[in-house]
Amino acid sequence: MATDELVPACALDRDRHNSSRLEATFELRPIKALDQTVVNQIAAGEIIQRPANALKELIENSLDASSTSIKITLKEGGLKMLQVQDNGSGVRPEDLPLLCQRFATSKLRDFSDLSNMTTFGFRGEALASLSYVCASMAVVSKTRAESCAYKAAYLNGALTPPKPGQPSAPRPCAGTDGTSITAESLFYNTPMRLRALRSASDEYNRCLDVVSKYAVHYGGRGVGFVCKKASSNAADLSTPSSKTTTTLDTIRALHGSSVAKELVRLKPVKTERLGFQVEGWISGANWSAKKSTLLCFINNRLVDCPSLKRAMEAMYSGLLPKGGHPWLYISLEIEPNRIDVNVHPTKREVHFLDEEEIVESVCTHAEACLAGANTSRTFKLTQALLPGASEPSSKRQRTEDESDSCSRPMPQSTLPTSSQRGYPQHLVRVDAKTRTLDSMFGFSASQSQSQFQSQFLSQSGSRSAATGPSSSRGLVPSSDPVVIDEEDEEMEEDEDEDEDEDEDEDEDEDEDEDEDEDEDEEGEREEEQEEEDSIRVQSRLQNGTGSEALDVDGQEEGSSSPTMRSSPPATQQRRPPPLRPPPATPASQPRQRVSKRLRDSECTLTSVRELRAEILARRHSGMTELFQGHTFVGVAALEHGTTLVQHGTRLYMLNCHRVIEEFAYQLVLRQFGSLNAVRLDPAPTIAVLVESALNAARGWEEAGLTRDDVVQRVESRVLSHAEMMAEYFSIRFDAKAKTLVAVPALLPLHGTAALQSQRFGTLLLRLATEVSWGEEKSCFRGIARELAKASVPCVDGLVVRQLGETVEAGDDTGADSGGEEQARDREEWDRQAWVVQHVWFAQMSPERCGFVAPKSLLEGGAVMQVANLPDLYRVFERC
Repeated sequence: MATDELVPACALDRDRHNSSRLEATFELRPIKALDQTVVNQIAAGEIIQRPANALKELIENSLDASSTSIKITLKEGGLKMLQVQDNGSGVRPEDLPLLCQRFATSKLRDFSDLSNMTTFGFRGEALASLSYVCASMAVVSKTRAESCAYKAAYLNGALTPPKPGQPSAPRPCAGTDGTSITAESLFYNTPMRLRALRSASDEYNRCLDVVSKYAVHYGGRGVGFVCKKASSNAADLSTPSSKTTTTLDTIRALHGSSVAKELVRLKPVKTERLGFQVEGWISGANWSAKKSTLLCFINNRLVDCPSLKRAMEAMYSGLLPKGGHPWLYISLEIEPNRIDVNVHPTKREVHFLDEEEIVESVCTHAEACLAGANTSRTFKLTQALLPGASEPSSKRQRTEDESDSCSRPMPQSTLPTSSQRGYPQHLVRVDAKTRTLDSMFGFSASQSQSQFQSQFLSQSGSRSAATGPSSSRGLVPSSDPVVIDEEDEEMEEDEDEDEDEDEDEDEDEDEDEDEDEDEDEEGEREEEQEEEDSIRVQSRLQNGTGSEALDVDGQEEGSSSPTMRSSPPATQQRRPPPLRPPPATPASQPRQRVSKRLRDSECTLTSVRELRAEILARRHSGMTELFQGHTFVGVAALEHGTTLVQHGTRLYMLNCHRVIEEFAYQLVLRQFGSLNAVRLDPAPTIAVLVESALNAARGWEEAGLTRDDVVQRVESRVLSHAEMMAEYFSIRFDAKAKTLVAVPALLPLHGTAALQSQRFGTLLLRLATEVSWGEEKSCFRGIARELAKASVPCVDGLVVRQLGETVEAGDDTGADSGGEEQARDREEWDRQAWVVQHVWFAQMSPERCGFVAPKSLLEGGAVMQVANLPDLYRVFERC
C-alpha cells in the first residue's frame, strides 16, 4: 500500500496529515517591512511587560531629573491607572512634542556616549513604549524657569487632543515644579497580555517591591518615596526626604527592626585595579529566612546579578542553618567605561568587565565584615529529655556582657525543653559545662588531695629529688616553694579580698540554703563554683593545711638567689615564714568577686594592636566554636599531643601541643604589660639553664663555639633586654647574680601550671638566638611565640610502663628502683594530663579566656574528625 493511501489512526494525526498537504500548495510570501506602528507596538511589549516595569522606568526618569520627592498612586495594581509625580527639573514646553517619540532623548547624543553613561535613561523608549500600551497618557510638567505648568496628552507616541475637537498642542495650566505622568488602562490593546497577568493585588505588590528597593537605596541620599492605592488615603509606603535619614533608618522603616538589628555594615571599600567600589548592609549569622532578599544596585541602577547572588548564597551556606537564606543590600559603583548597560530591553541586567573577580572581591569583603561583627549567635534548638528525667518547670536563660577581649564569645543558645524524645542519632549526651570529680581533686587516686594540691601549685614539671641539672632528661628545678610575686598594692588588695572571701564561704553556703533564690542566681553560683574551689585550694595551702605553703612576701627582686639544687627530703625542707593575717574587712563593705573572664590589657603600642588584630584576622569561626564549647574526652598519647574532645555529635582528635601553643601565644599578647609574675625560689642561674639546654641542642658545635661562648652570649643578650622583658612580659633577671628570678603566669587562676620548668633553658637559648630584637613588632611576636612554646606540656624522657607489663625474671637488681621511677613517671604523666584538661582546655570557654582558633590549625592534622553520631547510626543502626 502506498504511503499517501494510509489513513491516520486518530483525529489529531488526520489534521496534521491534511495540513501538510495544504502547506505544500502555498506559495512563498515576499518579505516586506513592517509598518512603524506595528514595530513600535512590538517593541513596547518587550519594554513594558507589566505595571512594575513601567513604574521602574518612570521612577528612574524622576531620579534623572534630580527629584527629592516621588509620589506613586496606583489603581488596580497599576493596570487601571498608574501615576508618578515628582519635584524634579521638569520638561521644557518646547520639548513636550518629542517627549513620547521613540528614540528621542536628552541624555544621549552619540553612540560613544554609551561608554560613559551615568544616567538611567539613554534610548528614549520608556515613555514612547508606555504610550503604545495604554489607552491614554497625560503629562503635566513645570520647570523652575517657567511661571506655569504645561499639560499634554499622548497616544501611540504622539500628541493627541485630550478631548475630541480640542487642539493637541500643550496648553498652560496650574502646577508645581516637577512632572506628573498618568497612564490609564495598561495593555488595553493586548488582551492576551492582560489575561496573562495575575491579580491586581499581585501586581500592586510587585510595584511596591520596586518602590521599596529604590527607597532603601536612596533613603540615605535625601530622596523620599510615597506609594499608595488610589482608593486609599493612607500610604502603604512612605519614607522621608530628609538628608539626616540614613539607609539603616529606611531599612528599619520598610523591613522592620527585626531585620535592621541583625544587619552588618558592608563598609565602603574601593579597588583601583578593578575600578569599582562596594558598600551596603548584609544580614549577620543570626538572620535566616526561607527566601533570599537581594537589593543589588550597580551605578545606582536596580538590576539583577545572578552571579553575585549565587556567590553570596554560597558564602552564607557555611554560616546559616540548612534552608536559611540571607538579606542583602549591595551597592556597586563601577567606572562607566567598564560597564555595558545596553544588554536588556527592560534594563534589568548589565554586563561589566572582570565580573568574576569583582564578585569574588565583594564576597571576600563581606566575609571579612561578617567575621569582624560575629559577636553573638542565636540558635533555636530543642533538647530532648533523657529517659527518667523530669521536665524542668522553667527554662534557664543567661545573658552576659560582651567582652572587650580579642576573642569572640561562643554563641548563646536558647534551649527550650520538650517532653518528646528526639532521634537518638542527634542526641547530645554530654554537656560542655558539666563538671567531673577529677576536676575538683587530684589527678591520681593514689594521692591525697593535699599532696596533689601542693604539687600542682608548685612549679610545673618538678618530679624527683634525684633529678638535677646534670640529668639526661633535662633540667628540673628544686621542689622548694614557688613564690608568687605580687608587687603592686592592687594585687595585694585582690589577694586580701580573696582570703577574706574564703573565710566567709561556709557562712555564705548556710545563707544560700536558707534563701529562696531564683534559677538565674543558682546558675551563676554553679559557674563560679570552680573559681571558688581554686581559691579554697590556695587558702588551705596558705594556712598550712597542705604539704607546702606559698610565701606571699617573697624576696627582693635585686637580691641574689642560690643556684638550682636537688631537693632535700621532705622532713628537711625549709618552710617559708608564716603569712600575714589578712586585714579585717568591714561588715558593711561588699565582698568583691574574682572575675573569671580574661580582659585585654590596655595597650597603646601600635605593634601590639596589630598583633592582636592578626589573631582576629586568622580566626576560624567553626573551630573557635568547637574549642569554646567542647567537652573534653581524654588524653590518648600526651607525648604526641593526641587528645580527644567532643562537640555536639562529633568526636575530634586534636594535637594539644599545637592548640596549647596557639592559646598561650594569644594569652601573652592579650595580657601584654600586665602579666602576673611567678618568682622562682631558689632562682636558677642563667648559665646552668643554658648548659642544660645545650645538651639537647644541635648545631652550636658546628659553628665553632664552645659551651662557655654560647653561655656568655646568651647571658649578654637576655640581660641587655632584661628591663624590657620585665616590663612587658614579666620575665625578670638578677643582673648581678645572673639568675632567672621570675617567669610570667599566663593563666591568672593557674599561674604556676603554665610554663614548663624543663623548658626554661631552651626558652633562654631561643630568646637569645631566634628573636629579632631590632624591630619592635617582630620582637614582641618572637618573645610571645617562645613563651608559648615553653608552655607546651613536656613529658620527654618519661618511662611509663603499660598496664599489665611486668619486670622480667632475674632482673631483681633494678626492680625496686625501676618501680619507684616508673611510679614517679606515671604520676608526672597523670599530672600533665590533668593540667591539659582542667587548666588549659577548661580556660578556652568564652566565660574564661575565650580561645580564638586560627585557620592554621586546619593544616598538619591538628584537628581531625574521628566520628559523627549520625554516621555511626547510619552504619550500625545503633551505638
